[in-house]
Amino acid sequence: MRRRLYVSTGVLLLLTLLGLAWGLRERWEQSSPERFTSGNILYNADFSRPDARTGRLPDGWSAGGPGVALGAFTFRPDSRSVEIFGSNNYLKSPLVTTRPGQRFRLGFRVLCESQTPSRVRVWFHWLDEEGDEIIVEKRPWREAPARTWGTVLEEVEAPDGAAYLTISLHPAADDRLFIDTLSLNVSGVRVLPWPEGRAAAISLSVDWETAMGGLIHSRSGDPGSAADAVARGLRMREGTHQLLALLRPYNLRATWFANGYNFLEGNPEGRTFLGDPVFTWADDAHRWPDDRWASAPWFAADPHGTYVSHPAWYFGDLVPQLLAEKQAIESHTFSHFYGGFVEPELWRADLAAWNEVAAERGVGPASALAFPWSGSDGMTEAKWHELEQAGITVLTRTSERSIFRISRDDLLIPRPHPGFRTMLVFPDAYLTPATLTETLLLVDRAVANGGALDIWAHTEEITSPEQIAAWRMVIERCVASGDLWIAPLTELAGWWRAIRQVEAVVIADGPPLRLRIENRSDRSLSGVALQLPVEALRAEVDGQPFGRIVGDTLILNIGGRQTLEVDIWPAS
Repeated sequence: MRRRLYVSTGVLLLLTLLGLAWGLRERWEQSSPERFTSGNILYNADFSRPDARTGRLPDGWSAGGPGVALGAFTFRPDSRSVEIFGSNNYLKSPLVTTRPGQRFRLGFRVLCESQTPSRVRVWFHWLDEEGDEIIVEKRPWREAPARTWGTVLEEVEAPDGAAYLTISLHPAADDRLFIDTLSLNVSGVRVLPWPEGRAAAISLSVDWETAMGGLIHSRSGDPGSAADAVARGLRMREGTHQLLALLRPYNLRATWFANGYNFLEGNPEGRTFLGDPVFTWADDAHRWPDDRWASAPWFAADPHGTYVSHPAWYFGDLVPQLLAEKQAIESHTFSHFYGGFVEPELWRADLAAWNEVAAERGVGPASALAFPWSGSDGMTEAKWHELEQAGITVLTRTSERSIFRISRDDLLIPRPHPGFRTMLVFPDAYLTPATLTETLLLVDRAVANGGALDIWAHTEEITSPEQIAAWRMVIERCVASGDLWIAPLTELAGWWRAIRQVEAVVIADGPPLRLRIENRSDRSLSGVALQLPVEALRAEVDGQPFGRIVGDTLILNIGGRQTLEVDIWPAS
């Protein structure tokens, strides 16, 4: 009897252990790379954060018309829904980054308010690196049950050329639909776009001009154009110190887009530049206040003094301070001319002159350019070629005119120039007290899309109490969020290019889960963030601890042209 009891107990114990083992295996398989992550990868997918502009839509989401808003019915008491009304209407998500072959699963609950069922359809919008749609996958119609919650599940694979994905939900008729508990999951491993898994990247920059730079040549309607160029030049000096004081407590580095005279400590010897040009286009017809500069040499106002005798005209004495504080100095053109109006040969001479005077102050050749007056309209193939040949790889302040626009201001993402892919174009936001609220909303949009934004002003403007307060608020808000990477524009561009050459694939399901991580770029990367298909406990390379685990994210460093095999141990 006792023996039978021991046997029964042993069998029961064995079955219990087998059950535990099976349960652990089931748990692992549910989160294995052949399955999907359990967490949402889509910004504000639970609709918990309303749009700060109107409060009607979820933050980061868009709609086809006014019939889309946060809804009254919810699947769970603690959730939020979105209602869609109108057969030509839709709800559209923010972007997520992807790569060709990556698989996604979308799921959500849907309810039709009518007495009879309706239908809903999912569109998957695949975008390339420029942010342009390459394929729209329209999935079959799914039932939206009447007065009860139904479930919609879709799985898709990213096509060739896909760099971003966004989804939209479309009703079949004019029934009012409610969407709740939406989830977008990814299979395998996802390389996150910014260091440390930050949600977006921010550059702080200024157009930094002397009186002999842009100020003496101001066009009608420019900020401060009616003011005396000397007074404005002195404010540019003062704003230099004010901005440094705002950046210093946070060890932040901005990008200072300088003209050529910013590097001169003076010009008593009467140096001439670019052949002392006359720009006949600088006339009333092109929004100059008069025709003075259409006949006078562009540099005719140079007082041929020094920064001591004429501090508004030469800023060479300020350059060492910027370099000591590790600020980035890039090109606003030597001459502060309108880029679309000048010939390719003058572009070549201007870029060379800028590099020449920059080298005299210990500054390297320019690789980034901010267009004066956003004057990239009229840039012909030959002109863009001159920029490319001169080593310009980053652009901002490009034309805002719709037919000439090359930045993705709608998506707030970096965009390779359509015709010159070595140059990366960044959207920008002009920060003034009047644009403060809009600038912060643009930061939110960049976060929603995993994008980037260059926030800028002229240094002369960072002298009034109101403007200083606006810059302080933006800086403090960006730093306090803890979810933004703030760096000079060229560093944002360098990371954006390199991270797209990092690939992480699963080579064994485990446990442990084994990844192969390859950095095909020449650049060593610190802070690469990988979203894993499991909540992880630890990571190892050759049995040694590796990287840093934060929930389902592995943060690591990898050298240029390096390949690693990493074992990931699940948290449970």
